[in-house]
Amino acid sequence: MMDIFEVGGIYHLYNKAIGNEKLFPREENYAYFLEKYHHYLNDKLETLAFCLIPNHFHFLVKAKENTTNGLIVKAFSDFLNSYSKSINKALGRNGALFQRKFKRKQIDSDDYLTGIVIYIHQNPVKHKLT
Repeated sequence: MMDIFEVGGIYHLYNKAIGNEKLFPREENYAYFLEKYHHYLNDKLETLAFCLIPNHFHFLVKAKENTTNGLIVKAFSDFLNSYSKSINKALGRNGALFQRKFKRKQIDSDDYLTGIVIYIHQNPVKHKLT
């Protein structure tokens, strides 16, 4: 079962590309992805940490006061759809870019929060990108 976004709740959000696809085929796609994220989600989520890997991403976020589960889910879906359409157009591809709907896990303890922060920040090392 999916965790439901609650005001003030902290969540680990993540997703992966389909198959061997890359979410960020060009260097400038990283900045564009973050621009889209900001456009769709800045008024709903406070970003605490994030990591972008060529084929997946992680965000650690806190749900802001002025939002609801439904608004966040729709905004995140719109964000991913908009980014996918942009990549498809730029690369002349079609179809889904992301493996599935984004996943989310609520952070329910200080130990879990500490572990997720470390996990997100160590992810580029794990994938031999730094």
